[in-house]
Amino acid sequence: MKTSRVKLNKVIDGDTVDVTIGRGFFKKAERSRIRLWGMDAPETSQKGGDEATKHLCRMIGGKTTITLEEMDRDQYGRIVGVIYPGKARPEKSYNYRMVKDGHAECYLLSGENTALYQQAEEEAKTKKINIWKDRNYQRPTDFRKQENAKQERKSRFLLKLKLTAAAVALAALALYLAGKYLGTW
Repeated sequence: MKTSRVKLNKVIDGDTVDVTIGRGFFKKAERSRIRLWGMDAPETSQKGGDEATKHLCRMIGGKTTITLEEMDRDQYGRIVGVIYPGKARPEKSYNYRMVKDGHAECYLLSGENTALYQQAEEEAKTKKINIWKDRNYQRPTDFRKQENAKQERKSRFLLKLKLTAAAVALAALALYLAGKYLGTW
């Protein structure tokens, strides 16, 4: 695992930030989206999503430089990492604090800090704070599946509509050509 100081450009949502990595003499600076490891915050369009984003922004405050500990890469090629205000200490990470403050849930955890995150989630659930105060809370993974299914249905409907319009246009053209050929137009 590689740990480095990075420039924070922007908080994208409750579990994603945009940073600039590497500003050395020989290394060109590279902009990167970081998916926060060990947690999953509600989507921006989901109930609790705006609050999670705002909470992460408040915690980070005006910091422009943070510590990034790279853990992995996700299926989209993004770095999955843990971010800290200073020195890398698990209980000080923004990731952990999002879970502890009830703005995110544990997600795909494995490794040495798994128990720390799970305990933080259990405490937030017990206190019924933020996402955990909603009895109808929907997990972000379920929300994404539901939204993807809606988008798929919409795409299929639009395709059917386009095919129907094309069939009607072809039928009208065929009638026109038939009438022209038969001399009825």
